[in-house]
Amino acid sequence: MDRPVFIKRADQCVIGVNYKANSAQEAYTCARRDYGGAVVTDTVYPYKFALTSAFGCNTVNFFATDDAGAQICAQSQCINCIVTPGDCP
Repeated sequence: MDRPVFIKRADQCVIGVNYKANSAQEAYTCARRDYGGAVVTDTVYPYKFALTSAFGCNTVNFFATDDAGAQICAQSQCINCIVTPGDCP
């Protein structure tokens, strides 16, 4: 069975990876083997940001473990633009 495990990247963005495992614990064990301390055991929340540049505005969804990480994640995805929580106006 596919079991999702969340991994926190260096840019604070959290991504899901799937492992074929018999239990959640087995999936976490495999993920720790592959990703070490980047495996997330905290609650993961969805965040929505408006990324505005000279080319317009895009609403993008990210996963993170907290507000600060979500802000860092969003900013890392958009160079030379304004990042604001929520939808594009």
